[in-house]
Amino acid sequence: MLTLEESVTERGARVTSRAKRIRIFLVDGHDLERIGMRIVLEKEGDVIVVGEERSWQAASPKIQRLRPDVVVMDLTAPEAERPNFLTEVFDVCRDRRVLFMSHRFDESTLATVVRAGTHGCILKNISSEDLIRALHSVTQGHSVIDPRLTDTLFGLVRDIREGKGKKTPLSSQERRLLPLLAQGMTNKEIAREMKLSDKTVKNYLVNIYKKLNISRRSQAAAIYSRSVALDQSFIPTAVSTGGTNGQTSPRPA
Repeated sequence: MLTLEESVTERGARVTSRAKRIRIFLVDGHDLERIGMRIVLEKEGDVIVVGEERSWQAASPKIQRLRPDVVVMDLTAPEAERPNFLTEVFDVCRDRRVLFMSHRFDESTLATVVRAGTHGCILKNISSEDLIRALHSVTQGHSVIDPRLTDTLFGLVRDIREGKGKKTPLSSQERRLLPLLAQGMTNKEIAREMKLSDKTVKNYLVNIYKKLNISRRSQAAAIYSRSVALDQSFIPTAVSTGGTNGQTSPRPA
């Protein structure tokens, strides 16, 4: 018996659903995977897919209009590499639950999305039953982590507990460079701003990647942006003692 009907018009179709159904919005650039997920979800009596898009740019205004309960998002899209991507996602989805999916999560990616405030991370080859359970869990206010990611997650926890990040703090110059990188500056522009050579800037970036356990400038920019937005100091910083803190920063070439 319908207690309340909601009508959603999307892709020219009219969908009538029970009020207590979990309203899902799918964001995935892989058509076959997105369509397959929609087919699986629509077989559930208490789940309704209110919309879907191939990109975050197209999905963002629809999510604000349709107000789904959960946004299920592919994290392998090229736009996910943008420095402010996660900031935009959680700004739009501040009242929504966000569940990220990917074919794999390395330590850096997992750490970034967890710190950003995601409600769950699951691998794309998850079973349909586990996907449904994950959706129910995040809707009820819980956080979800794919069991196959527990080793990666515990590795991050161990690193924090053992203080590994503190053994290789970012130098003052490296910390000066990060906000410039987050602004989208090129190496040449950063070099001009910091009055350094291009080679020195490149060396700083290599050091930053190694210390933060990342491989791309977009990851460094994302970590910095989220650190500022959430007022979290998880970027390891050097302790100022009035000297060099026992470290020698690269000299401008």
